[in-house]
Amino acid sequence: SAFALLTINVETRRGWRPAQLLALTAIVISLLTLLVYSYGVVTIYQINPNMSLHSAVAIMALSGGILSAHPDRGLMAVATSASAGGFMLRRLILAVIGLPSFLGWLNVAGIEAGLYGREFGVALLVAANMVVFMIVIWRNAQLLHLMDVDRQQAQNALLSSHDELESRIEERTA
Repeated sequence: SAFALLTINVETRRGWRPAQLLALTAIVISLLTLLVYSYGVVTIYQINPNMSLHSAVAIMALSGGILSAHPDRGLMAVATSASAGGFMLRRLILAVIGLPSFLGWLNVAGIEAGLYGREFGVALLVAANMVVFMIVIWRNAQLLHLMDVDRQQAQNALLSSHDELESRIEERTA
């Protein structure tokens, strides 16, 4: 995050903003720490993360601020745009982070409760992720389709109105 702050105003010729990539990297590392703590694998596997829970939350907040510093540039330009891509990204980002995290927690809880073994748990987790993401993607595709239908209807109405106005103008000038 420190290097991201140092490069916050740097932009490459191709429009990349290194600070945003560094901030996303810090978010992923912090998210991994949060998952390790929430799954309780610190004690199970004797993993000692180099980051405390409070530090992970603070680094995520700082990295979010770095991403928000230039919302109209780099990676964030799509996320903040009014385009269909921006709409889809904003709708999917929480599902991409939240649903696998929750399913992973359920998987660890099922293994710890002795409901199934680790191998079956991994297979179950992968299958659950596939099903959940198919539902989320299908729903978002449906919403984008409805937005496109509305746009097409508005465009057709505009063309019809334009043609009607043009014919009235021709009637008056003739």
